[in-house]
Amino acid sequence: MVDFKDHALLDPPTNSDATEEDSNYLICQVSGFRVSRNEGLARRWDGLWVRRESLDQRHPQDRVRPVKERGGRGSVSPEPADEP
Repeated sequence: MVDFKDHALLDPPTNSDATEEDSNYLICQVSGFRVSRNEGLARRWDGLWVRRESLDQRHPQDRVRPVKERGGRGSVSPEPADEP
């Protein structure tokens, strides 16, 4: 599991209905839950700001590259026999 403290808190989304003064709450972009600034948000692998409970690892299969296929076997039909 990723350590929550390793993620930078640069410019997380704030409460949209906040007044001109700073809000004490942040909004999780996955669950929509309101999170206190003390708890904070972390940037997930896909760029979303999420709370600790919504933080998940990128799946290892996302980085798998396909194996390049070799060329075909040539003609699959038998060569016609020469008639004498």
